[in-house]
Amino acid sequence: MAILASITAFELAEGVLVCGFVYTIALVLYRLWFSPISSFPGPILARVTFLYEFYYQWFAVGTYYLKIKEMHEKYGPIVRVTPDELHVSEPWFYHKLLVPAAVRKSEVYARFGDGTGFEGKRFVLLGIGLMANHDPIIDMTHFMVDHDVHRRARSLLDPFFSVAGISRVEARVLVRVKHLCDRINALRGSGTAINLSYALSSLTTDVISSVIFEEPSDYLGAPDFNVAWFNTLKYGLLTQPLLAHLPWLAKILSTPLIRVLMERATNWRVWDDKARRQILTSKLRPGNEAKTRDDTTVFDHLVHSGLPEKELGPGGYVRLAQLVQQAGAHNAAHALGTILVYILMDEEKQQTLRKELRAVFDNSPEKSPSWRDLQKLPYLTSVVKEGLRMATGGMNRTPRVSPDIDLEFHGWTIPRKVSQAKRALPFLKIPITQ
Repeated sequence: MAILASITAFELAEGVLVCGFVYTIALVLYRLWFSPISSFPGPILARVTFLYEFYYQWFAVGTYYLKIKEMHEKYGPIVRVTPDELHVSEPWFYHKLLVPAAVRKSEVYARFGDGTGFEGKRFVLLGIGLMANHDPIIDMTHFMVDHDVHRRARSLLDPFFSVAGISRVEARVLVRVKHLCDRINALRGSGTAINLSYALSSLTTDVISSVIFEEPSDYLGAPDFNVAWFNTLKYGLLTQPLLAHLPWLAKILSTPLIRVLMERATNWRVWDDKARRQILTSKLRPGNEAKTRDDTTVFDHLVHSGLPEKELGPGGYVRLAQLVQQAGAHNAAHALGTILVYILMDEEKQQTLRKELRAVFDNSPEKSPSWRDLQKLPYLTSVVKEGLRMATGGMNRTPRVSPDIDLEFHGWTIPRKVSQAKRALPFLKIPITQ
């Protein structure tokens, strides 16, 4: 104690700086020469620090995927894009990277969820490393990363989103599609422009909300299709690169006072309160009735699934439902928007599709065709599949980790537990040659 008392504040600060400097040098040396992937090519800055990626994702506004393309042109089909991540450009590797459980275990890269608000307790020192997970079951990232936990959680919801499950909620989808059509028809001839991005986002949000809640949202009823809410989500998405590399900032934003202020400024409080009411209602309902009734919800299946809520982290059921809603709303809306744009730009394809649909609707003028009827239409099916192919979603990578076995690529051995990534966009837009 006497020794500690004799140390001045300046000496303490000096010692901390020296230790930090030594640690940083040791970490750089490790990543350059002793890391399991030290032999893989790539820019030296990308190999030693995450700040290289951060610059392109934050200051250059999400352009790291373009930089990765330049890396492949310079270094070849496999490059090291971060200190612990490899990126592969060959299309055939896509099917070797993203495989079903029957082939081998596959896990999500631990940093994949950073900055999204679903990650657990982590911290990064100067963007160079020093990552820590204080509790592997602290939040949603754990169940997304771990193969076995994710598979168990997904198996509980698979029946709900199966063919039979989707048929059960088909009426809810149809009601909201008709609502959108009514909104568009009401504005026909008025000269009022409609932002279809917001309109389709309102449609998909209302649809997935009806699957999750007994009190679904009604964004389609908003005069401007709830543009303020979608702008809030968009701005939140833009902050993801910053929060991913500065998790201490995310920690500050998650303090009780800041959370209360943010909830008052947005609709998050409404969503959370609704979710908690739905959980209570579902828990009070007998399990068999909850899962088999016509208006069953995701929460009905979750609370009677046998999956402990604590396994999903704090507020697990609410967080999982939030994840389902965000994924179901944005991706579906983007796919629908992509399909509409390409169809409206091509008169020939548009007429072909109209002709096929007209034949089905004319056969049952009093009743809309069912989902199963529409699935039988070859051209419509092709349009949907092509739209899903073109609507690649985010420009981020799809990193995966093989936890148990090494992978081979063009003479390179990719060690187990090392993240490998492959972006979907180049793979999905390769021209077909005969």
